[in-house]
Amino acid sequence: MSKNNEDTAIRNPLVIYIGEQHDNMAYGSLVEQIIKDSESKGLKVQVFSEFETQTQKIKREIKLGESLRNVPEDSQEFTRITQFLDDNFIKIGDLNEREEVLRKSLQEYQKRNLTPRQLYEETKSQIVVAPEIYQMMEMQLDEGKKTGLIDKGTKQERPFTLDNFYHNFRAQFNHSFVHGRMLEDLRREKQNNTDVVVIVSGFGHTYGLDQELTEFKGCQKYVITNFLDNIPDADLSKDDKNKIRAKETSAKIGIGGLLAFDVDPDTKRVTIPSIVSEALERKVNLEALDLATTSATKTEKSWVEKMADKKLSTSKEGYREI
Repeated sequence: MSKNNEDTAIRNPLVIYIGEQHDNMAYGSLVEQIIKDSESKGLKVQVFSEFETQTQKIKREIKLGESLRNVPEDSQEFTRITQFLDDNFIKIGDLNEREEVLRKSLQEYQKRNLTPRQLYEETKSQIVVAPEIYQMMEMQLDEGKKTGLIDKGTKQERPFTLDNFYHNFRAQFNHSFVHGRMLEDLRREKQNNTDVVVIVSGFGHTYGLDQELTEFKGCQKYVITNFLDNIPDADLSKDDKNKIRAKETSAKIGIGGLLAFDVDPDTKRVTIPSIVSEALERKVNLEALDLATTSATKTEKSWVEKMADKKLSTSKEGYREI
C-alpha cells in the first residue's frame, strides 16, 4: 500500500462524545487534553462541535445570562485554551435555524400543557432522547409542581412554570432535522484516516446523534460528561453521585461507558479519565499492528510471483553482455 493509499484508507476511529453543559468551561480543558494526548501519540484527531468556535459558545452563554463555571483564574490561560479550541473546532449544524424551529415547536407543546411522558408518546418518531433524560425530566417536573421552583437550591433557581421547565430541556427536543444538519456536516468533513473522532455537544444531543451515526457502529465509543453535577441533591444524593463517579462505567445511555472527569479546584485543569487514556494507547498499538501487517503483506510474495521473478531473471541472464 502506497503512502497515499495509507492516508486515504478508511479506519474505524475511536469515538469520544463530550456531553457538555455549555456554561462549564472545564469541558474546554478536557477537549484540549484529549487533542494533545492524541497528537502526542501520533494519532490523527478531528473535533466536531455544535458551536463554530469556543468563543461563540462563551458569548452565547453570557448573553443568556449564565455564569461561566470553572474558568481559570489566569486570564491568559483561559484565552489560550479558548484560542486553541477555536483553531480545532469543526462546526456541525446551524444553531440559529435550530433555535427558531425549536422555539415554534415548544410553544405548541406548552400551549397544550403536555407532560414529558405525553410529549414522548406523541413525538417519539421525531425525537430521539436517552431514556434517562425523560426520567430526569419527570423528576424535575414533579419537584417543580411540589415546591413551585425550578432548579431549587441552585444559582438558576426561579419560579416553576412550564415555560421555565421546557427551557431547561429545550435541547432534548431533537427533531430529525436538527441532527440531520449536524450529521450532514460531520459526514462531509470527516476524513477517512482519522484515528480519533471527538464530538462536542450538549449532553442531550449525544444519544440522538449516536443513533444516526451507523457508520460508527463497530467503533469503540465513550461518553464523557459531568451532567450528574447538574442534578439537585434532592433528586440524587451525593453518595449516589460518588458511587457512579467511582465506577465510571456504571451508568449507560446505550452508547458506551459514561465517564465522569475530575477538575482541579485551583487551576481548573481537567484530568482525562484513565479509561480514555488507555483507549488512546490501545489505538496506537492497533495502528502499529495494522501497519506491520500491511508491511508484511507487501513484502511477502506469493508462489506465483516468485516463479515469475525467477523466470524473468533467467530470461535476462540469456542476454547478459560479455
